[in-house]
Amino acid sequence: MWADASLSGRPRDLWARPDGAWGRALLSDEAIGTLAHAALADLLVARRPLTTHEAARATEALLPSGLAPTYRLSLRQRCASAVSRYQREFARPASWRFIGAEVQAEEVRLDLLWTGPGGVIEADEIKTGSSPELRFAEGIRQASAQVELGRGTFGPKFDAVRLLLLARPDLSVRVASDGEITPVRRAASCGRATRS
Repeated sequence: MWADASLSGRPRDLWARPDGAWGRALLSDEAIGTLAHAALADLLVARRPLTTHEAARATEALLPSGLAPTYRLSLRQRCASAVSRYQREFARPASWRFIGAEVQAEEVRLDLLWTGPGGVIEADEIKTGSSPELRFAEGIRQASAQVELGRGTFGPKFDAVRLLLLARPDLSVRVASDGEITPVRRAASCGRATRS
């Protein structure tokens, strides 16, 4: 999804579709997720706080011109809520550095990619849908595949994928490279991770 292999966090055209039209898909969970990844990346790259206000501003900057006001408001609201929930529930400690968003690892894209103490690499797979528990097993399979492909792309330093269910944070898990699945440790305030 991002412009080049530099993992800069800069999006290509978020709104390009093969059929040329979004229609109702504009407000789909997929569209909200992609927009949230882009807004998070922009905020992390710019080292701006992941607040609702900043998320709304970042989202607004990503929206296409000529978008109907109702769609604009809905997208801004849903994306800002997703970014705020991510910050509130799943912020990484300041010792972690943001690498990029929608980073290609073989045939999958990793929503957010991070490097931590000792050079360990982890990804966050963010689910913005309203009923993630209905597709939880599918999410576990996806995260497990991402771990395997992440190790193939980044080597043994790639350690885990956090499957983050924004609508059900209590169900969020960390899928480790050894196959262990553990609940994600949620933090009210872990400090803000930055771009290196």
